Amino acid sequence: SVKVGTTSYGLQNTQLGDDTFNNSTSGSNNTAIGFRAIFASNGNDNTALGANAMNQGVSSTVHGNFNTAIGSAALSFGDDGSFNTAIGGNSIFRAQGSNNSGLGYRTLFFNTFGSDNTAVGYNAGDFNVSGSSNTLIGSEADVSAFNLSNATAIGANATINASNKI
Repeated sequence: SVKVGTTSYGLQNTQLGDDTFNNSTSGSNNTAIGFRAIFASNGNDNTALGANAMNQGVSSTVHGNFNTAIGSAALSFGDDGSFNTAIGGNSIFRAQGSNNSGLGYRTLFFNTFGSDNTAVGYNAGDFNVSGSSNTLIGSEADVSAFNLSNATAIGANATINASNKI
């Protein structure tokens, strides 16, 4: 079955799709479109468009706010972070950090605890786990260690190997 309309909790939530808001118990001003979009989140002002976008598994203890996920499984596990923007399938897949931006398939895929990262391009930044304030632009542009900070890599397949370096 497909849910269409508003949720029975919170205020001004909009849903279109099967299992949207299924394990959610609070949160307002959220929009979920797609199978299991915003499946288990109690955050506010989130937008999820795509199958499993902001899915969060089966926990309803996450509370991220002002996140935008567009694409299948974008921001899919963990929305405790806020102000994240993920555009592309599996973009910022595991984010707990905040202020991350990913544009492209699998951008910042393993980023779990890092914040203030920007990745643009296919697989850009997918090795980063806990580094923060990184800029990775280009197809498969990435860091060489999972915890670098203030590192910048520009160009296809570019890799940065130290913090505070371009």
